[in-house]
Amino acid sequence: MTGHSILLVDDDESILETLKDIFWMEGYEVSTVNNGKSAHKFIGAKYFDLVITDLKMKEINGLDVLKKSKEVFPECGVIIHTAYANLPSAIDALRTGADDYLQKPCSPKELIFRVKKCIEKYEVIRKMKSFDDILPVCCKCKKIRDDSKTEYGTGEWINLEKYLSLKTNARISHGYCESCLQEEMKKVNSDQNDRLGE
Repeated sequence: MTGHSILLVDDDESILETLKDIFWMEGYEVSTVNNGKSAHKFIGAKYFDLVITDLKMKEINGLDVLKKSKEVFPECGVIIHTAYANLPSAIDALRTGADDYLQKPCSPKELIFRVKKCIEKYEVIRKMKSFDDILPVCCKCKKIRDDSKTEYGTGEWINLEKYLSLKTNARISHGYCESCLQEEMKKVNSDQNDRLGE
């Protein structure tokens, strides 16, 4: 099982059933709706990795479904699947944010290939974004890389005090925690004993 979810939107029930069977056999979790209005409700209520929508539908068309999908889940892939393919509609779809544009009928092999590519693309994007939440700390000197004003991985390495000051505007005072204070006291006593013994 892939564990990925797909929403199929088409006003032709036979196409919905055919596509559902194709993707179900590949291990996808598949939901179907037969109009754009239902798609809008579904998209707002549940996350999908991918939406495959017909272009020409009554009331709410495929471009509206595309816009809603990207508005609610920017990292959800959307493929337009239409029997009325032409250059102007393809340009409109891609400019609106479609990840792919396929003409019906499309072979199952081609459809599966395009779906896999689209899902892989967003998996990479999600992984890259997850790095934004990681604070890079040098394992040797403990400096922190500040990537906030640069491309990830290219920031300046700065000490903790400077980083906290930049991020929180907090004033920093220096002191010792109990463990470090005890260590320092041991060193001081040891140095005094060494001097007394000379």
